Amino acid sequence: YRFGIDVVPHIICGGFTREETENALIDLQFLDINNVLVVRGDPQPGTRIFVPEPDGNEHALDLVKQITNLNKGIYLDADLLNTRSMNFCIGVAGYPEKHGESPNLDSDLYFLKKKIQAGASYIVT
Repeated sequence: YRFGIDVVPHIICGGFTREETENALIDLQFLDINNVLVVRGDPQPGTRIFVPEPDGNEHALDLVKQITNLNKGIYLDADLLNTRSMNFCIGVAGYPEKHGESPNLDSDLYFLKKKIQAGASYIVT
């Protein structure tokens, strides 16, 4: 807050398990950073298809759902006691001319709507 600019970390699916993602989100919440932009991320260099980590989120929608659960105090480890609800404002990517991997604009808008229904608060184009 030194410069009065909100920090908006980009949270990606690629390269992280769901547990690692949860730990990073807990750290962000501890630092009072609660605005995040959720994107799937790119495929690994030299590949054309995105492959998630074992036990990682495959789609941005999955990641939105995970963060929404944390906002409700629902963690991956259901046996945790005295959990706290988080307060993340979730942004997602939107593609006015459709995502390059989407078969058509209707499909792209369908999944954008699902991300909003799952808990996203704003869209970045």
